[in-house]
Order: sequence, then structure tokens, then C-alpha cells
Amino acid sequence: MVDWIKKIIGKKEADEEKINIDVKKIAKLYYLATVDTKTQLYNYRYFSSVLKHEMAVADRYGRTISLLLLDIDDFKKINDKHGYLRGDEILQMVAMIIKSNIRISDVAARFGGEEFVVLMPETSSQEAKKMAERLRGFIAGDKFLASFGVTTSIGIASHNKKKESALPTVKSAYERFMPRGTSASNNSNGNIDLFEKANIALRYAKEHGKNRCVEYDEISRVSFLERIEKQYS
Repeated sequence: MVDWIKKIIGKKEADEEKINIDVKKIAKLYYLATVDTKTQLYNYRYFSSVLKHEMAVADRYGRTISLLLLDIDDFKKINDKHGYLRGDEILQMVAMIIKSNIRISDVAARFGGEEFVVLMPETSSQEAKKMAERLRGFIAGDKFLASFGVTTSIGIASHNKKKESALPTVKSAYERFMPRGTSASNNSNGNIDLFEKANIALRYAKEHGKNRCVEYDEISRVSFLERIEKQYS
């Protein structure tokens, strides 16, 4: 690290105290650029760069990558009833539960508001569903969170380019779900964005009772999607 700092500040013989100061400054800047200070999870900007890299790796080697999108149910009502300071405590507790239970190889971030996202490299949809149920159960069972009636809905999506490219092209849930004008380039099942899949699954969970985990591939393409289709017609 010291040699690296010397190269950055362009000195062959840098003062040791100055180096220590520079290291602290760089560390602070890196922290502010990558971490959500309220929850201590990664921020979405950093997460997006990781997602792009991991998707490229998964596609190159034919591996499966999964993503969880978590949303605190009725968070606005909780905020309105108990105040924003209590709401922040709830966000922090949910973040701590997520961070404490995912694997070292997983990446968790605060997406924004009351939504969180977890990227799981080299993880099948079945493994991702187990993790989602685990997180949902821990959040619903936490005494502090339960005192405010906190639950989460979780959308689950997986991607394996090699397997998906072998499937026949069909009219996707994405095409039927999204508003008119959505780019048709994303409508074949092999090209649907991983995050959009998880978002669709999350919306389905919200519309079907909340406090549940739903995989994108499990979604019924009848009642829910037809109702959403009417909404945008």
C-alpha cells in the first residue's frame, strides 16, 4: 500500500506521516464512494459495477448467477406511525440481518429507500430461494422488527446465458408486465435484465400477500400479469 501511495503522489521518498494521512484520505474517499452510510451496506452505484463484472464472468464461463431484491413491506406506514428515526433503525437492523447471513462471496447493497439487493455469484435458483427464505424468516422473526410488524417481500431471479440461449424464444413476462414503449430488445427470455426479472418477481410477491419470496420463473402468467396489463392499457 505504501509503495502504491508513493506512485500516486509521485514521490520517491515520501514522508511517512504524509503517507499515513494520504492513506486515510483515500480510504475515506473510497468508503464514501462505495458504502451507504446509513446501513453500512454497499451503495447501488458500486453494486452496479460489481453486477456488470459478475454478469460478464458468468456469461464467459457458463455459470449461473442469482439476484435477490428485498423490499420492506408497508414501510411508509411504519415511518408515518413511528417516525423517521425509528424507520432508520429498522433499515439498519434489516441491513445487519442481511449482512450477517449472506456468504462472503455474495454482495449486498441498499438499492434505495427501503429496498435492498443481494448478488449471489455461482448460485442456482434453488440455492437463491433457500437464502431468500432464510433472510425473510430472520427478518420476520427478529424481536425488535416484529414489534413494529416488519416483514419483507423478496423477488428472486437467476441467469445462465448458456442454458437460456438453448430455450425457445417466447413472449416473456417482461414484455407483458412493462408499460408500452419498453424496448423490444429485452423481450426474448435470454435477454431480460437480471434486475428486471427480480423486480417483476418482487412486484408479484407484493401483489400476492407480501412477506413472501417469489422466483421470476414461478410467476403465473395469467391473473397477475393480465391485471397489470390492463393497468397499462
